Amino acid sequence: MSVLAVSLRLLRALPPGLACAASRSIVFSYLLVSPRVRREIRRNHARLTGKPGRGFWLRQAWCVGENLAFMVRAGAPELQKRLDNACIDGENVLERNMLGDGKVVVLSLHYGVWELLPAIFARRGYPVCVGSGHQPDAQFGAELGQLRSGQGITFTSSIFEMRQALASRSLVGFVIDNTRLTQGERCDAMWPGFEVLRTPFTLARQSGASLVPMLTRQDSGRVSVKIGEPVATAEQFGAWARRELAQSPADWVLWGKREARA
Repeated sequence: MSVLAVSLRLLRALPPGLACAASRSIVFSYLLVSPRVRREIRRNHARLTGKPGRGFWLRQAWCVGENLAFMVRAGAPELQKRLDNACIDGENVLERNMLGDGKVVVLSLHYGVWELLPAIFARRGYPVCVGSGHQPDAQFGAELGQLRSGQGITFTSSIFEMRQALASRSLVGFVIDNTRLTQGERCDAMWPGFEVLRTPFTLARQSGASLVPMLTRQDSGRVSVKIGEPVATAEQFGAWARRELAQSPADWVLWGKREARA
């Protein structure tokens, strides 16, 4: 079994306190032996905040480790209660854009507890479909699939199924700051050369859907969701996201980001 798959299985098996300590140790160890990744974190932190990022990787390991440990509790009864009590800033934006035959494509990032964002809305009665590619690591993909199961959420890589979901008034969501070998959309508003996944922008344009940005994180022990007004382009999304991310940069996974090719 791969290291990623073993790590995920271990974190899911441990009680919350031990899982958090173990997760922080795993992320710290990974960054400690990865100077290239530490340099990327430092560079991206400076791009995002305009401040030197030397040593920021330690804060990143602490925060990302905690978020990962929290996300692997998906399906646990104590976590479900916290999701039901999540504070949602801007739900009226979502409701307004879903009136009548309104369609919504959700844009999010690997920020905070992103893996739990679909479950928050599924538990509130929204039909939810998540655009999700295949994991290169099949064993990790299988573990991730088990983590995501039983939440009433559809995960698909099929554009046809995404269009069907939009037609049936599901929220169709994407985490768009990845490095997969798919077409990217330039997003210089984040920083020059930054790219995001093009698929949701194309899908929204073809389906007449609104593009609604969302981020979620733990805030003083409570899960919070921030929903922005609809955007029309990747640049508009980047401008909104940059303002939000700069408030808590350690919550954003600052490595593995998509860059435009020269």
